[in-house]
Amino acid sequence: MSFKKYFNFANLRLAWERMLRWTDPTVKDYWGIKVFESNLDQKLNQLSQKLINGEYAPIRPQKFYVPKPSGTQRTKTKLMVQDALVYQAIVNIIAYESYEKLSEYDYCVFGNVLNEEVEEGVELLSSVDSEKTPTFFFFKSYPNLYNDFATFVNTIIVEDEIRFKLETDITGFFDTIPHFRLLSKLSDEYSVEDEILELLSDCLDCWSGTREQETFDIGIPQGPDPSFFLANIILHDLDVLMEEKGVDGYCRYMDDIRIYDNDTNNLFSAMIEIDKYLKGYALSLNSSKTQIKEILDKDSDDSIIDFHVDYESADMEVSKILDKLYKEHGLEDKFSHQAKRTTKNKKITYEEVSGKENIIKFWKEELSFVENRFPIFIDNNSQGQLELIATKSNVERKFLDLAFKYRIALQNLKSLINVEETESNGETPSLMSLVKIEDIESYENTLKYWLFLLNQYPWRAYHYCMVLNEFPTDENLKKGLFKLIETFQFYEWTVHHLFLTLSISQKFEETELDALIDSISRYTDYGKVGLYKLLIYHCETELLNSKLYSLLQKEPNKYLKKELIDFFIEKRSGNFDSNDLFKSFGL
Repeated sequence: MSFKKYFNFANLRLAWERMLRWTDPTVKDYWGIKVFESNLDQKLNQLSQKLINGEYAPIRPQKFYVPKPSGTQRTKTKLMVQDALVYQAIVNIIAYESYEKLSEYDYCVFGNVLNEEVEEGVELLSSVDSEKTPTFFFFKSYPNLYNDFATFVNTIIVEDEIRFKLETDITGFFDTIPHFRLLSKLSDEYSVEDEILELLSDCLDCWSGTREQETFDIGIPQGPDPSFFLANIILHDLDVLMEEKGVDGYCRYMDDIRIYDNDTNNLFSAMIEIDKYLKGYALSLNSSKTQIKEILDKDSDDSIIDFHVDYESADMEVSKILDKLYKEHGLEDKFSHQAKRTTKNKKITYEEVSGKENIIKFWKEELSFVENRFPIFIDNNSQGQLELIATKSNVERKFLDLAFKYRIALQNLKSLINVEETESNGETPSLMSLVKIEDIESYENTLKYWLFLLNQYPWRAYHYCMVLNEFPTDENLKKGLFKLIETFQFYEWTVHHLFLTLSISQKFEETELDALIDSISRYTDYGKVGLYKLLIYHCETELLNSKLYSLLQKEPNKYLKKELIDFFIEKRSGNFDSNDLFKSFGL
């Protein structure tokens, strides 16, 4: 009976909508999603019946490694689409039935907080055609949570003038959560049925661990949204405990914990309580990141929690930039609202605005702002090399903000370039001819800084590569990216994004592509995906394609092949026979 409750068509359909909106795009099975999309209702019904009939079994997922500031790596998990749906469907029901309990302490939790829509359960599906279209996000948006956190810190430190803080986090949190303690908690406190817990136990055993080794009975897969939900359940009673303790200020972003108080004895007492709570779950505080210290700079607290920004959700913040544009340059209100509705494309057209010269001026000013900020934080040393100027520890956050601002400005300026005038056809003239590619001097002025930041923060490669994706073909950029690939060849996640940027922004000679084909065995799976995509995008001659297909036929990772076929179809649509393509990939 419980399987029908969790895995009926409606809840799987809701799981589908939420899975598509998972925060981290790198953990989505895009190949599987396209297969399901081809006949969604039928696929969901088939999965429902398989689960209800006891015929479902989880599949060992893809794993890849993301570097951390410490130099070690975090294991990320990409579940197959059917497993992702099962995982999301389970937490859909738990979250719906316990929404009131879990949302009680939202005011002090700032990471992966349940969206208010969760309270509606599957009824959310029936409101699609209503005036208020549901978003289907499982969690609240990152920008709003970050703003709430900033307000919290400002109130505690600046207004309440709290003098001391405790900072800590949990050692290897996701990798060390014991299944028994998690499942017991779900059973005793959240009334999850035994047969669902048994299925979840089998799934976690299959999905946990590293690429090389499963870890039975311990660890949950990092990356999928349901794992963040389960991790928050583990720590929910800690939130209750700390709030009842009565410290001046308590907040948590996943396993990053901050406590503020004017009495250090209260902070030591809180630290002991946290340590005892975690030991009850076979977890432990990270001693290297646990400290009690005085807050010396009340205007810039250096304990800002590292919110893991993804560009998809951060792009929603572009509306603030557009508001600034509207206010400063007197653009029509029509533009302000239209642009907010179309920020995904981030393009401005003549028909939507007045004051067209101001648009160009504004975006160029945004680029200049970023250019002028770099020398504040980065300088040339005596050897003529770039180095960070000693500054506050939240400088990394400032660089991410600059990267976002720069990328948005560059995309908008590029959208005004090289489009033919339409005046001769009696149409409204566009803004495009007002900007020439050579007008954007910012490319060469900032290139050295973006390459420096990639070298300094390889774990942020995604963010800085997103900026460099907007750059034109440039030999210095190309050389710089290949040098970084050599430097970080053991960080497959970094290598992956560097190769993708090369594939998007650069051109290659046939000899260069031939050498890259010969080098592919140097890289592990996730790095290979980036290089394969570069080759698929740029290899055009029969000889190069023959070598590439031969290599793909020998590739042992079948899922990697399927992902590449999806990319191949996207890049070369209509220029192949699908059956021949599958055969050429060895499938």
